Amino acid sequence: MANNESQGPRRRVQMQMQPSEPAEPPISPSQEISKRASKTVAVVDARGRQIVLRKPTPLAQFRFVEMLGASANNERYFAMAFPILLVIKIDDEDVPAPVKKSELEALIKLLDEDGLAAIAEAVQKHFAEQTSESEFREEVKS
Repeated sequence: MANNESQGPRRRVQMQMQPSEPAEPPISPSQEISKRASKTVAVVDARGRQIVLRKPTPLAQFRFVEMLGASANNERYFAMAFPILLVIKIDDEDVPAPVKKSELEALIKLLDEDGLAAIAEAVQKHFAEQTSESEFREEVKS
């Protein structure tokens, strides 16, 4: 005891915990896929129109290929048409996915060169790894 007395009275140290920001719960794989799938990108074309793009669902992609029919086998045609499927809005107007070739052609006419150029640039910049033609064709095959 003499040893403890020579060191003086013991002090009780209290640690105070600083309130921390609540940690975000971990994201599940399905939530991550859903988050990536719902990613939208807005671009403005040379005419000043805001065009909103989103990667289409696998079902929408299958329906698109079915709608294209034999034209889906033409790689150039498919490469030109597929990015149009990503368009979900022009300015404040929702754009439904085309279900007939005439609807695809009407959308091409509406977008014209300015819209198509803006879409092509946005797809290359934001969706290229997700929507490359060869990857899409591989997904369809499997």
